[in-house]
Formats: sequence, C-alpha cells, structure tokens
Amino acid sequence: MSRKIVTILTILLLTFAGCRKRVVISNDELAEIFKEAFITNVYASQKNVHLDSLLIYEPIFSKHGYTAEDVRYTIGQFSKKKSAALGTVIRKAEQLIQQEASVYARKVEILDTIRNVAIREGRRVLINDSLTEMKKLRDSVKFRHVIEPVYPGDYRISYESFTEENTEKYPRENSIYFEGPLGQKHAHQFMVRHHDRFQRTFTADSTCKKLIINLGAYKKKGVRDKKINFKIKDLEVEYIPTEEVAIDSLFERLFKIPVFDDGWYIEKDSI
Repeated sequence: MSRKIVTILTILLLTFAGCRKRVVISNDELAEIFKEAFITNVYASQKNVHLDSLLIYEPIFSKHGYTAEDVRYTIGQFSKKKSAALGTVIRKAEQLIQQEASVYARKVEILDTIRNVAIREGRRVLINDSLTEMKKLRDSVKFRHVIEPVYPGDYRISYESFTEENTEKYPRENSIYFEGPLGQKHAHQFMVRHHDRFQRTFTADSTCKKLIINLGAYKKKGVRDKKINFKIKDLEVEYIPTEEVAIDSLFERLFKIPVFDDGWYIEKDSI
C-alpha cells in the first residue's frame, strides 16, 4: 500500500503546479488527503480511467480547502525538515484506510444480515397438501392450483405422484407455468409415470401474473367409466422473494408507514 501511495505522490508532484501563495498542510490533513487520493486511484483503475487524462484529485484538494500547488509545496517541504518524515504521513494514511475498510466491511456485513433476514422472513409456504386422491373425473379440480398474484422471486414446487393406471392407454400430463400479458412463461410439461418425484424451482419476474399448476390431466378426451387411481403426496409450493421484494416487505412490516395525511397506515407487508 505504501508503494501505491508513493506512486500517487509522484503523480501529484509531476502533474500539478500553480502560482498562488503557498500553504503548508498539516500532517493529519495531508494523511487524510492521501487516503482519499488512494481510494480515488483504486476506483479510477477499476473503471479504466487514465490518470494522466483527468485531474481526478482536484475535488479532494478543494474539499479540504487546498490546491494542487499546496499539496505539491507541502510534500516538497518534508525534505527540509529534520524532525518530520513523509513516511510518517504515509503510515498515517495507511491506518486511515484500514480503519475505513473495517467500517465498510462491518456495514457490508450488516447489510448482508439484513438481506438474509428479509429473505428468510419473506419466505411463504403457499400450498402444503399431504395427500390428494383422484377417484372420479370430477376430482381433477383438486389437482389444479392457481396462485395469484405472483411476485418476483422463486417458486419451489415439490411433490410425489402415484398411479396404477395404464399410462400408455390413458396418458396423463403435468404442466406448470406462469401466465402473463403475452401468454405462458417458463412452461414445463411432462408425462405422468407410475411413480414420480418432482422438485423444481420456477423464477417469476414482474411480468408474471399467475402461477398455474395442473397435475394429472388426461391427454386424451372422452375418458369415461373407468376406475381412476391417481394420487399426489406431499405437494408443497414455497415462495422465496427477491432481495428487493423481501427488504420492502420487511420494512413495511416493521415500520408503519403513513401513506395519506388522514392517518391511513400500511400494517401488513405486501407479500
């Protein structure tokens, strides 16, 4: 880090010059300027900014009430002082950078915790059915589920299905999809076997309005007067919100937000 700060100093000394009255900057303020210049330099390098094409340090000097000439002159004065060394200021700048890094690391840790709590609190089990049986044709309505409204996020669907029917003679189909203004999205269709275990996550965006789960529908029409045997066990649909939805919902739940002047409040989260 010291080498990088020295590189910044070299840029400062070679780049800037002025003609106003020279000012000697205190060691503490100079260390603060070095710290901010170092951070700016790192940001500029990440953004592929050419340091020789833009006076990116000028706002830092102005913020502290100095000019580039003041900084250049102050750095030049260190060679004339027996009791002061530029290395001392550089080490102070390093300490400031480390302190700021620790503060931001803690803030990131707190934000990550908030995100994790919000998403965990925002999870919802929308359907939890231990056993559904189809013994008559009219029972098929039990196997069609419509979830609306749909919020952005993941919908995790799992179940186990059983049938003793001849699946070649009487083929059944399971279909899961979102409905939106332009029709079906992320449709997943597959034929029923004698025994199936299903688990899959479907991701909804802001254009998805409904989630349709249609299980065990006959592919051939006109099935009548036959013994029907079809079961769905442990059907579960769990919603995991996006980070944005989860945080908004958590905020609404924890803080009563006045929406109108007459005192109307949101008391339940949007999910």
